[in-house]
Amino acid sequence: MLGRRILGGAALAVSLLSVSGASAATLSLSGSGTPGVLTSNFNPSGLAAINADGIGVGTATTVFSGNTGGLFLSSNTDLTFTFMGKEASYTNQLLFGNTVLFNNNGGPGTASVTVNANAGLVPFSFQAVTPGNLGANNGGTFVPGLQIAFVEVSDIVYYALFDDGGGRMDGDFDDMVVRISDPDPAPVAAVPLPAALPLFVTGLCALGLLGWRRKRKAAA
Repeated sequence: MLGRRILGGAALAVSLLSVSGASAATLSLSGSGTPGVLTSNFNPSGLAAINADGIGVGTATTVFSGNTGGLFLSSNTDLTFTFMGKEASYTNQLLFGNTVLFNNNGGPGTASVTVNANAGLVPFSFQAVTPGNLGANNGGTFVPGLQIAFVEVSDIVYYALFDDGGGRMDGDFDDMVVRISDPDPAPVAAVPLPAALPLFVTGLCALGLLGWRRKRKAAA
């Protein structure tokens, strides 16, 4: 019994010392969005590629319409914004900070931009250009009638689905569809084992063997 306990302790020591030493940046939602689902009129161009990420009619969403939170980044990393499709008569564009990354006039998948982002609410926004540059800012202010719905694919991939109002909130969230991802998530590095650890484990094993022999001799 003593030997088993000592050997178990040695195994535990090895496992604890070889656990991950660093974690990759992740995306999540902060604040109080409104739960929703994509309705039957969700039908942007590029739908096949969007469906391949598991997103389509009936997919659960979290909807924001200003100052209640949004997409949050856990630590500094690069993020890639990719235009995935649209169903809109308005010209809409995506901005990072004050820089326009692309608009919704190109074909799905033709626009993709990687930027470096700091930890915190990701500073991107949608802008409905046609009716007068109306903005919807992630984690910030929205012009009334604009909304962003988010869908989580994984902790490094989210979709941002823009509803530009179009004169009314139709709630289909396909006026501009953007995929946001970490293009090169850092591998989780293992902490190197201390050089003395093999000697420590050997010593524990020797003590366990000695205890087992004494117990066996006493039993004889």
